[in-house]
Amino acid sequence: MEQQPSRASHIATFALVTAVLMALSGSFRLWDHHSSLALAKYGVGTLLCLTLALCAGFSARRSGTWQITAMGSAAVLPLVLISDWVTRPYGFYPGLAVRGEILLLTLGSFLVLRRLPHLLSVLALLAPIFLGWWFFSYVGTRQLVSDDHSSVFFRLQLLKDNFPNIPHYLPLWNGGIEWRDFFGTGILNLYLLFWPLIEAWPLEQSYTLLVALVAFAVLPLSVYCGARMLDLDRLAGSCAAILSLCFSLVWYRWVLKYGAMGFVTSAALVPAVFCLSARFIERRGKLSLLSCLTVVILGSLALCWPLMALFFIPLLLVAAPNMIQLLRRWQFWTVLCLLMMINLPWGVLFWKVSKVDKFITLGEEGDALSGHGQEIGQIPDPDQHWDTALAASSNKSINFKAGVRKLREAASSTNPLVFVFALPGLALLGGRRVRSVFILMMLEGVLLGAAVSQLKPQYELERMMMLACLLLCVPAGAAIAELLRRCASEGARPGERMLGALTIACLVCGIFVSAWISQNRSYERFGLNSASSAKLAKLIRENAATGRIAFTGFVLHELDGGHIAPLVFSTGKPLLTAAPTHSRWSYTELVPEEYKSRGIPGIEEYFELMNVSVVAAHEADWRGLLDAHPESYLPLGAAGAFTLYKRVRWQPSYFLSGSGAVLSQDSGGLVVRMDSAEAVLKFNYLPFLKSSACALSPAKVGASAVLIRVTACTPGAEISIRAGKPWERLL
Repeated sequence: MEQQPSRASHIATFALVTAVLMALSGSFRLWDHHSSLALAKYGVGTLLCLTLALCAGFSARRSGTWQITAMGSAAVLPLVLISDWVTRPYGFYPGLAVRGEILLLTLGSFLVLRRLPHLLSVLALLAPIFLGWWFFSYVGTRQLVSDDHSSVFFRLQLLKDNFPNIPHYLPLWNGGIEWRDFFGTGILNLYLLFWPLIEAWPLEQSYTLLVALVAFAVLPLSVYCGARMLDLDRLAGSCAAILSLCFSLVWYRWVLKYGAMGFVTSAALVPAVFCLSARFIERRGKLSLLSCLTVVILGSLALCWPLMALFFIPLLLVAAPNMIQLLRRWQFWTVLCLLMMINLPWGVLFWKVSKVDKFITLGEEGDALSGHGQEIGQIPDPDQHWDTALAASSNKSINFKAGVRKLREAASSTNPLVFVFALPGLALLGGRRVRSVFILMMLEGVLLGAAVSQLKPQYELERMMMLACLLLCVPAGAAIAELLRRCASEGARPGERMLGALTIACLVCGIFVSAWISQNRSYERFGLNSASSAKLAKLIRENAATGRIAFTGFVLHELDGGHIAPLVFSTGKPLLTAAPTHSRWSYTELVPEEYKSRGIPGIEEYFELMNVSVVAAHEADWRGLLDAHPESYLPLGAAGAFTLYKRVRWQPSYFLSGSGAVLSQDSGGLVVRMDSAEAVLKFNYLPFLKSSACALSPAKVGASAVLIRVTACTPGAEISIRAGKPWERLL
């Protein structure tokens, strides 16, 4: 018969979990964050709780009943609910009103507690459907565009048009650029995961659905499968899946507000990959072929966001002592070989074309920070920019107080259920190696998110703390399931049953909080497309003729709170801007200084060089400059923040010298009719460009432009100019 935990074990667990929460809180104020009564100020409360935990633990150990209990952890919940955890700005809970809702849910759960463990499996299925319905009841047919959502949409459309020929030449933006950020942003995983849906429907109709599927379906399914892979039962898997839907406000910040969907998709897949890999190590490679293939497929999708590789370091550390046994297993070699075959080619290409070495050393002494990167010789790459503002934010040393502040900010936005039940949940995980992997994962998340992020801000490693909290949903779900089984048993006391009901209430209330967030009511506001963006696209279509449209100044989030990149698809016109996506961390002007410094004559020379027919301005100084010269710029109308001007003296031609016509431009290249044997095109030259007939070479114009020189052509011939095949660049 299994020995029941002693009262001392419950007290020790209560004190230990309270100490952890106080340390993560910093102050742990009663009732709200404005209260003057701070229980954990200066670490006094934390030390007292640790002392109590040691004394109670020693007493339980002497009686032979020491263990970390889910019941002791659940006893912390009333203390959490009367503290400032539910009222903090940017905390997970929305405020004081949630206490009443939890109280009502607790009373209802207490009345039907014995049936609730069985109903949780149903709730795990219904919660994603409920959240999706609630989300689309607010969004409707509009499209998410805030921050990087517009860039993600743009990248997916480019993949739809060009995959697998990536990276490629994109003439629609900035006179022709190399588009290669499919690798660094991780967006390949979203494209590959939902390829049938992306190909079957227009992306304008399916994009927001893809976001919802990742947030409300892929994530809980991954967490549930991860729990089951660790031999936890259905109740534990269901509790973990429900908790994953409401584990952190930061999760919804990245999903709905920031729209970093490459990272988000990798994060949603990580629980299943991580747990299956831990099981692989625990059993020393004794897995079925299907499990091995699952590791390869899901692992490859997760690694599409390259920094996710850091999160698997704990797996390697735990596996190291058993490496000899693993090397004897055919499963190990199968997984290793398939992972290398799938990921090594694109990884090498990513390293080669994306200048990873320069990005890694950004901010260190001797790095190249100004201007544009160099592809070959002195030819500038118009899409390469290492920003001095980002480098300046890099620290030379780690500030302990800043690291603690980062950790506490991440903890405050996390559902306290994760921290309350993580410790007893870790004790319930089967296998010493599995527990070791989860403990190392927590330590690594704190190290990367709180410390290393100060040295390398360009990596945005703060999100690693969120990932650690996400993975803790698995052991926390196991502890909640253990608690509910005990509370639903015949011998449960009223106090124990009340704690079980309170836990259920917090879990269910978390789903309603997530629905509240998805309705755009939290601190993390997300943006949808509006009529002004449609009006701007219409103005451009009606007035742009055959030339390019130049967006002066620096455009960042002026288009419905998102980036301007997708405008080339809604207008069908080639555009110019300082940066179509967020690749600049400080103000960057479109017109190079060598032209802008000479006033209107220099600006006109640049616009003529780039075949600009319409100018769009949103900054007051640019609008004032253009309005002051009606002989050169004729107002066409305004949409949102932008005013469009027609260039009065525009001479339509994509040829700087020679003659011919640009017959078409698309997201992968251009087609040109050559009427002369030689010409210089008003498109940026890049060394990997290939022509179907003529020879291509660089033609430097001024200090900042390198255009395409075409030679050895037959007059009247039509040629296509596109990027070489990816394997050609790789070899």
